[in-house]
Amino acid sequence: GNGGQYGEILLNNLKMKHLHLFILSPPSSGSTLLHDLIATSGNMSALPKEGKDLAPGLLRGNDRWNPDRTVNWAEVRRIWNRYWDFTKPVLIEKSPPHLLHASHIQKAFPDTRFIGLIRHPYAFCEGLHRRHLPHTSFFSLARFWLSLASFQIRNKDSLDRILMVRYEDLVENPEGETARISDFIPGIGPLDTGACFRIKERNQPISDLNESQIARLSDARILQINAVLERYPHLWKEFGYELRDPGSFAAKRVFMKAVSRLPFQRPCGPTRWVNLKTIEDRRKSSPVNRIDKAGETYSPPVVKMS
Repeated sequence: GNGGQYGEILLNNLKMKHLHLFILSPPSSGSTLLHDLIATSGNMSALPKEGKDLAPGLLRGNDRWNPDRTVNWAEVRRIWNRYWDFTKPVLIEKSPPHLLHASHIQKAFPDTRFIGLIRHPYAFCEGLHRRHLPHTSFFSLARFWLSLASFQIRNKDSLDRILMVRYEDLVENPEGETARISDFIPGIGPLDTGACFRIKERNQPISDLNESQIARLSDARILQINAVLERYPHLWKEFGYELRDPGSFAAKRVFMKAVSRLPFQRPCGPTRWVNLKTIEDRRKSSPVNRIDKAGETYSPPVVKMS
């Protein structure tokens, strides 16, 4: 009868070898586009929403960007298993904080593969500020990018199976990048790069939004980002990025004048760029400034995001 047929199907699904695919991506870096592009495969099952929202008591909260947070991944897996379609061989998930916990995820989920995504720091800072953190300084946003970039490098060097993808390469050469993804994920099948995707609240084909977002940044904000990034060039050079010159000495003078007036800033001459170091030292109470002893890798800040 139907019950026996259902039982046989269920048994076959349980016997099927499933691949767990996790997209490790900072927020505002194109993870939704990448996720939805992979979802054009008929062999993939996605959760109805980001996994962190299906297990809020375990994965959400103000400390979700704390890399030392303890997560009961066995319970998380049990919850997600209610939503994945086990008739599909590939099961996908993309919550941004997973970037900090990839080594634990690798141990908790069998046959796991990762796609590490990264995006230009200027576009990242602009998008995060405009959509989620309008009251956060661009100093802090740039430090946040460095923090996540350092973890992404760690993931690239330590995880067993990870494919690194830059947002810029994905939108400029979607056919080439999807070919790399298809080679990396056995059985994923062809992906439809000509489809329209939900990008910035509207359906549109794959498009490079970097320049339009970076164009929104004032010279002063670019200078704030540069002031943080230039201290750790190995982190952005690792991904082939370069700093941009705002090309405005007037903006630079206005910026330095504003910095000198900050209440926690000691008076110093207009040419003393080390003012920025003083600013950071005065913020040691915030996790956003934690730097390891080698002075090379930022630990992620606790940032409130919606």
